[in-house]
Amino acid sequence: MFLALVPCAGASRAAKLDLRGSEKQIFARINTLRARVDAPPLQWDDAVAAAARQESEEMARGHFFSHNNPERGDLRARLTSAGIPWIRCAENILRENGFDDPVSVAEVEWWYSPGHKENLVNPVYTKSGVGLALSETGFVFATQIFITPLPPGARRR
Repeated sequence: MFLALVPCAGASRAAKLDLRGSEKQIFARINTLRARVDAPPLQWDDAVAAAARQESEEMARGHFFSHNNPERGDLRARLTSAGIPWIRCAENILRENGFDDPVSVAEVEWWYSPGHKENLVNPVYTKSGVGLALSETGFVFATQIFITPLPPGARRR
């Protein structure tokens, strides 16, 4: 008897994707898009990227796709819980499957969606981070969080 093992979609995609490298590529492309409209470049923030990555991972594991995490709440609650000081915040999310380049998919989908584009180019946001995760079924989840940081020494009201 012959038994052939066929990897699931997620496993085959995982072998091809560099999730951490793709996070930085998305970030760089967003700054290129911002330059097109004379918006200042965003600064990468490791804590914000970790929060974005956690959200993508939870969407991939939890089988939900929403700005409202069923267990940890909306973006404001998640940032506050993570200890990230902010004045304004926004979030773009994406779920895709079957494309060779999730970086280009995120760039195009967010650029041509009015609400997502507003987040991308809004000059009030100065820091950002991107997080990607791959589900067992091969879906890539992407989250980009944008913040206007709370000035040092200031307190939220």
